[in-house]
Amino acid sequence: SRGRTIRQFVSGVLLVPSVVSLIWFAIFGGAGIDQQQNGQDIAGQSTPEGSLFAMLGNLPWPTVTAVIVMVLVAIFFVSGADAASIVMGTLSEKGTLEPSKKTVIFWGAATGAVAAIMLLIGGEDALSGLQNVTIVAALPFLVIMVGLAVALVKDLARDPQVVRRQYAVAAVEHAVVAGVSEHGDDFSLTVQETAPGEGVGELVQTEPVEQLEPVPPVAARGNDEVGEHTEKVGASMRL
Repeated sequence: SRGRTIRQFVSGVLLVPSVVSLIWFAIFGGAGIDQQQNGQDIAGQSTPEGSLFAMLGNLPWPTVTAVIVMVLVAIFFVSGADAASIVMGTLSEKGTLEPSKKTVIFWGAATGAVAAIMLLIGGEDALSGLQNVTIVAALPFLVIMVGLAVALVKDLARDPQVVRRQYAVAAVEHAVVAGVSEHGDDFSLTVQETAPGEGVGELVQTEPVEQLEPVPPVAARGNDEVGEHTEKVGASMRL
């Protein structure tokens, strides 16, 4: 996800998979309900997998659709295992973005070996047992995910672009308040391009706006000779 915006990441990770899953369950779930209402014993199968293949068996080309489903399931597991191996490799090598192939292969083989052993030991209920173990093992990781979410929110709040915008908003608000307090409603605001490195928030670190020290308004100028009085008020902020 490096190089992508948060909007792109959320759309690709949350929105698109959710829409695809919604379409999938709407089509195949609706087909299963329709077959059940028409006398087919779809719900009477012993497992959800059995219900799926029983539903496919009542559709045209059952062999072809069954093969397609198995291929899709295999792609799902392979892509998930590949992503998990890369993540574990990244964590094993102190956060490097490109872990070595040996590390990735090790974690992929280890994950596959653990799953295979549990399937062999579990017998007929191996899949349900593996699912239960996965859920139990994921509970401690939930705490880590919550902590990561909190850390992300805090980090975004101190992001240079976010803080720079806060500086700019604070500068405009200060200029308006200063102009009204000193000149009433007879003033105007001007925006001028500053030299590189001197703009509002240009040298921002991570300090919040509340710690800023306002600078008095500058560039006040009148024009009484022609009967007009226009005050140009600017403002700047500094740490």
